[in-house]
Amino acid sequence: MRRLDALVKLPKGWDGYAGRPVSFPTANFAVSVLEAIMPPGAIAPQIVPGAAGDLQLEWHAPHGSIELQIFAPNRGTAWRLVNGAEEEVNVTIDYGLVADWLVQFMEFSVAPGSSAAG
Repeated sequence: MRRLDALVKLPKGWDGYAGRPVSFPTANFAVSVLEAIMPPGAIAPQIVPGAAGDLQLEWHAPHGSIELQIFAPNRGTAWRLVNGAEEEVNVTIDYGLVADWLVQFMEFSVAPGSSAAG
């Protein structure tokens, strides 16, 4: 929540150009999405602002990455790279696929013998 609050308060031009702060509706929507998709015990994502006022939620591990870009409420893209295979989808109101990706991602991250475990 502190990170999203800071991104909403970014000044215009925060990136040295014409970067806009993340809008409150976009940040609020991101919180709702995270509440809906995060499996128990999941690692928190990195939260990165975009110059157009959008934001990106990122999870990275040795076996792959998931990136969820939120342009505005109900408008975004989700991308993942797992063991060399890429997949990208547009997302609006149904983030169930991303929730499934996160469950798989977290299971693999803590699986015995995985490169991300212990």
